[in-house]
Amino acid sequence: MTLVLVFALTAVTMLLLLFAPMYGILAAVVSKPIIDMGWDAGIAIFGLRPMDLIGVGLPAVLLIWMASSAAGRPRPMQFLGIWCAYLLCSLLGALMMAVGGDMVGSLSFMFRILNGFVGFYMFQTYFADRDRFKKLLLAMLIGGLVPMLMGFYESVTGDLFRVRQGVGDQIRIAGLYHNSIAYRYFAYITLTGIGLYWVYFTPKSQLKKWLLAAYAIIALVVLYRVYSKAGFASLALALLLGSIAARRILPVLVLGVVLVTVNSFMAGEVFDEVSTTFLKETSVLSGEEDTDRLFSGRVGGWKSQLDYWSDGTLENKLFGGRGGGRDAKGGGHNDYIRALLQTGSIGLAAYILLLAVLGFRIFQRFLSDQNWLNTVAAILYCMWIIDSIGLTPAVYTHFQWYVWGFVGLAMRGVKGLGDDKRKNEVVVPRRVRDLKRSPE
Repeated sequence: MTLVLVFALTAVTMLLLLFAPMYGILAAVVSKPIIDMGWDAGIAIFGLRPMDLIGVGLPAVLLIWMASSAAGRPRPMQFLGIWCAYLLCSLLGALMMAVGGDMVGSLSFMFRILNGFVGFYMFQTYFADRDRFKKLLLAMLIGGLVPMLMGFYESVTGDLFRVRQGVGDQIRIAGLYHNSIAYRYFAYITLTGIGLYWVYFTPKSQLKKWLLAAYAIIALVVLYRVYSKAGFASLALALLLGSIAARRILPVLVLGVVLVTVNSFMAGEVFDEVSTTFLKETSVLSGEEDTDRLFSGRVGGWKSQLDYWSDGTLENKLFGGRGGGRDAKGGGHNDYIRALLQTGSIGLAAYILLLAVLGFRIFQRFLSDQNWLNTVAAILYCMWIIDSIGLTPAVYTHFQWYVWGFVGLAMRGVKGLGDDKRKNEVVVPRRVRDLKRSPE
């Protein structure tokens, strides 16, 4: 039954992308959490599972729309040059994989990268006005329902669909997904939808407010039960940047009090589990374990992958072409080593330059205008950097749509959203205010 639903949603999404791309994107946002449950489907079309069909179909169709119709691309296309340089380096790496006999790995890698490029432009193309932006947020809220309720059920009942081992005796929830990362990314997306819908479309109904608050609590419980170092670090960073944007510290203090209260009610379990999540790092710092055990043993894997790169030919070192096939993600859970293997030192330089240019612009906008869309872009960029150290976010299609989609949208802005309200206020110079106060 699940597979039938997965294939049906895939077919509907692809048809909508072909004939009504905006609604196709909304369908992809809603259906991707369900489609990803078919990761182990024994049935494939042209060798592609449903999740692969979306990963290939969405960028392919939107690229056609982008090339053939002015309505299929934003005007102007900001940062197109640096994106094209990154894509060119990725294409060279993919061609070297193909020449080396790994055609499947080559295509898999290239379409993963294309999802980031298309993701950067698709939200700003189709959701840059208030009404469409609201539809996008509603799609995010609807799409999060199944994974968040499933994860909450596992967290509360202890009845796990699949068992994933964490640090020590920790058992991570994974639901019907391949691993716990899917839960974490879908929790991020859901919480972003809740937050932005609340600040821009605050419901007048108290019932709706309570429902959104309850939904946020469910998503936070799921995020907690994934027991992810990156998840905890990203959440803390989101609270910090959010409090700066709001210019209020009280919500953070209230949340801290609530967290301490919940921890006390649960006999210290919350803080104990967070501490266990970082056990290997604290053990290394205290000298109890070797540095190779940092980040759940990833440091040792990074050294092995770097040795693998250094053993390659000069062409491989410069242009990549390694780390494809079954190891399409590559890099020993590090996005920079993945880029080094797949696109070489030149491709890695292009990737770092892309991140640097976008990061500079994101925080330039955030520091000059701390509206909530700019704040979300800054938070998501930091999430990407955090995840790029211990994972390979550039190969997760929906995470790229989410991060680069909102970064691109924030840079363009959403018409009618009211984010320029503070800019339009009349600012009275201090000298004039002092003159007004002085007696005549």
